[in-house]
Amino acid sequence: MNAIRKLHAAETDALRARSDTLCCTLRALQHRLDGQPPLHPLRGFGRDWHKTVVPAIAYLGSIWLLFAQFGLGYHLFGPKPVFETPTFARVALETASGIFLYDLFFYPFHR
Repeated sequence: MNAIRKLHAAETDALRARSDTLCCTLRALQHRLDGQPPLHPLRGFGRDWHKTVVPAIAYLGSIWLLFAQFGLGYHLFGPKPVFETPTFARVALETASGIFLYDLFFYPFHR
C-alpha cells in the first residue's frame, strides 16, 4: 500500500510539473504575435555563458566608443548642462518615480 502511495505521489508531482510548464507555454502563446510556442526559451543561459556575455560587452562597448571616443552625445544633444548637487530627497523621489513608471508601463508584459 505504501508503494502505491509513493507511486501516486510521484505521478502527481510529475503531472504538476508538466502542468506548470504547460501553463507557461499557454501564457506565452497568448502574448506572441505569431501564436507559436517559443522554440528554445532561455537556451543561451547556463552552460553557454558567452552567448550572454559577448552581446552585453559588444553593446556597452559600442556605446562607450560612440559617446566617449567620437563625441556622439555632444553632436546629438549639445553641451552638457551644469547641474547642482542632488539632495537625498531628489534622488529618492526620482528613484521612486522611475520604479513606479516602470511598473505602470511594463506590468502588462510581465504578468
